[in-house]
Formats: sequence, structure tokens, C-alpha cells
Amino acid sequence: MSYCRFRNNTSYANGGAVFKGGELADNLGETAVYIFCEFTGNRAGYDREGLPTEIRSRGGAFATREKPRAEFYHCTFADNVVGGTDAFGGDAIGLVSEPGTFDSDLERCELVNCVFWGEGGNDVQIRSDPLGFSRVENCAWSDGQFVCENVVPLAVAPLIALPFTSVTDLTPLAGSPLVDAGQALGLSPDLLGNPVPRGGGPDIGAYEYQPPADVPVAPDRSVQLSAAPNPFNPRTVLSCEIAAGGPVRLDILDVRGALVRRLWAGSREAGPQRWIWDGCDDRGQALAGGVYLVRLTTTTGSAVRKVVLVR
Repeated sequence: MSYCRFRNNTSYANGGAVFKGGELADNLGETAVYIFCEFTGNRAGYDREGLPTEIRSRGGAFATREKPRAEFYHCTFADNVVGGTDAFGGDAIGLVSEPGTFDSDLERCELVNCVFWGEGGNDVQIRSDPLGFSRVENCAWSDGQFVCENVVPLAVAPLIALPFTSVTDLTPLAGSPLVDAGQALGLSPDLLGNPVPRGGGPDIGAYEYQPPADVPVAPDRSVQLSAAPNPFNPRTVLSCEIAAGGPVRLDILDVRGALVRRLWAGSREAGPQRWIWDGCDDRGQALAGGVYLVRLTTTTGSAVRKVVLVR
């Protein structure tokens, strides 16, 4: 589902705007996908008079049960609330395994380039049973607003104030943590029909920041980082094009975001660059097979590439 707005809906129990079930074995892998969608002012756990219900409720905007499998890309969640006197929680999203476990990625959700904001809610923005997400990357929320045991979000943009132009205009505020902080997914346009950079630096959320007409737009100097081969064993070549000379840093991180190898930290001239990573850490010890993140930082931007080391 793309380019949809879910506004001011109320559910007596679960999922103020959307509820996705799936308790049967045949539901495994059934996926709901939301791209450039807005979820605002939705409530779960309230009756038609606006009073909290007395049943277990979850997910002010979105809720699932047992085998959820929903993916959200470039979505904006604002001022959603979960109520009820026996609420599982999740002002925006609530995932419950009821009462099993999320055993595979076919049962887990994804969040990429999504923003979560709420004032006066009854719970954290995202609450899930353990391992409810297979991928949480380049999202934005206030500290402590994501609760899911054994899942570590990557590249979170922390919010300490309203990141939007206003409470009614959910386009990114100029200079907010949403601007240019997303992961390049090749998706365009945004919910208003504005173009989204297909290289580095898309904004987080359903809307792309548009500078005023009298403000010159800076040229696209995004950083493109590639790895070949990928997956690899025993080495891979990391390549990029640097728009301007200056300090460059290339780090290898594990999936928790911990630094395992610093391939380069120093100055480089503008132009094409390449490094070879041999799958070892800073001590020269061979790392275990698995997923690693390559993070490149330059004076004109940064990029992150996922690589898979096969042993």
C-alpha cells in the first residue's frame, strides 16, 4: 500500500488505523507493505465515547498478532495513542507473538526511513515482543521510544523537539534530524509528489524537505559506496567516488553497531577510491561469517553498505 493517509481512526481494541492478523500456519510470510504513508491521530483501546476500554489493546496506529510481517518504508507516525486499562502498548505500533515467538524473518516486521513522534501518549511509540523486527534502520524517535528485546536499531536519528514544520504540517523542519538522514532506497516521489534523491540523503518520513523557492539548492554531492563481491570470502573491494578532497573515514561495524575494523582514517583526494577488506578485525583476527556494515564518512556526506562475509 503506497501514498495513503490514515487519520483520526479509533479502534475498540487493536490497531487504531490498521490491524493485521495471521494466527494460522498458512499465513506465514504474508506481508503488508506501506510506502510513503502517514499515520496521524489514530487511537486504539477507546470506545465511541472516547473512554478507555477494559480489554487488552495494542498499536495506536498499527497492530499485529502472532505472524505479522509488515514492512514500512518512508512512513510518518504522529500523535497516535494506545489506551485501554490492560494495554500491551505501542502508541504507534504494537507487535504481540500471542503467545509464541517470532521464529523467522517471515514473521517479523521492518522499519526503514520512518519517523515516530507523539506528545501526551500513554506508552512508548513502538512496543514488541522479543525479536519482532528483522530490520530497523534510519528511523527517528525520541529516546526510549523503541522497545523490542534482542533487536538493535541502526542509525537512529534522535528527536528532542518537534521535527515537523508544525503540528499540522508534517513536512520536515529545516535543519531537523530528519533531513538527509534516510537510507537510499530508490523510492520516489514522496507523499506530496516531490522528488526524492535516489542517491544518498533522502529524508526520513513520508515527506521530503523542500527549500523555499528563493533558496538555491546545493548540488547533489551524495556518496555512493559499493562492495564487490557481496557476499564475499575471503575479501571484498569497497569502492566510492569522493566529490571533494579532505578527511575520510571507513569503518567496519557489526550488526549491533560496534566498531570491529577501521580500514582508513586520513585524507583523500577527490575522485574514485577503493579499499580491500580481508574479513579481519583491527587485530588481524578473522571475523566470523555474518552480516557487517561498512560506514564511509566524508566531508560531503556519508554512506552505509551492508556486506555478508561467508565462512
